[in-house]
Amino acid sequence: MPLIEGSYGGVQGGWDPGASSSSASSGSGQYRFKDGKWYVYSGGKWVPSASGPPNQTGSSSNSDKDSNANRNAYEYLKRTFESWGLGTLAPKILEMVQQGYDADTVMLMLQDTDEYKKRFAGNEARRKAGLAVLSPAEYLSLERSYRQILESNGMPAGFYDSLDDFTSWIGQDVSPAEIQDRVQLAARAVSNTDTGYLESLREYGLGQGDLVAAMLDRSRALPILQKRVREAEIGAEARRQGLRLSQARADYFESMGVDRSQAASAYQMIGSALPTLENLGDIYDDSTYGQADLEDELLGRSGMASERRRRLQSRETGSFSGESGLNRSSLGVGTRGSF
Repeated sequence: MPLIEGSYGGVQGGWDPGASSSSASSGSGQYRFKDGKWYVYSGGKWVPSASGPPNQTGSSSNSDKDSNANRNAYEYLKRTFESWGLGTLAPKILEMVQQGYDADTVMLMLQDTDEYKKRFAGNEARRKAGLAVLSPAEYLSLERSYRQILESNGMPAGFYDSLDDFTSWIGQDVSPAEIQDRVQLAARAVSNTDTGYLESLREYGLGQGDLVAAMLDRSRALPILQKRVREAEIGAEARRQGLRLSQARADYFESMGVDRSQAASAYQMIGSALPTLENLGDIYDDSTYGQADLEDELLGRSGMASERRRRLQSRETGSFSGESGLNRSSLGVGTRGSF
């Protein structure tokens, strides 16, 4: 900007530097900074100064540098905390930077916020247990390792897919190697189970990952999965005899306390007796009699089902004046009802 005749700050013979200029005073005169240059008031005029006022050379440049440094610190911290899932702390970061705190200090101060403590809650458990607190990088690395192991072993949806799920493992210092061992043990246990059992599990909405989940999170998954497993065991015994059992029926018998050995005994008798009883039902106009009736009698303690079977046997005995083809020795003794 060229020199302009006029006045500034009561000094005649100068120019108005504008709002963006800076000024300074020294024992030898008054100075103004404009467009990257210092000017000194000398001989009634503003003239360029080679050095600027004493101890002030380049102060505007230093101010610009400080501003850039603050902006860079803010951007670095904001992006870092966003990558940790703590983008909501951006306003606090900006406030602290504007107050003159450097990046390291801001980082330390933010660790005292509720948001930070919640995100890295496993560290508080570690501290109380006398374990070393993890850095954010170490904490995040553990989370990634856990997630990769679980996903690769077919964990079902809903298990370990939020940021809070790994808190207990981190707090207890559970290593990824230990999680890998536990997952593999559970997977091997499932893979060695008989085909009928696995088919029943799948039919009832369970896969290998669900059983692995039970091993990993017993407080949340085990009660439900234990019930499903018992249902699948009952269904597996039906499959052994070439029969099918719906999950609703399996759930009903499981709720009555039927276990796998009882189901095995019952379905052996059902498999043996069912063809004859179904044939009798067709002969004596009771074609609705079938598998469910025998299940209700042997597994469900149904007196009505027992009575229906006895009526069929009586009609057969009466028709042929002899012993029924479903005598006590051929059917055995039921685990819950009796023949």
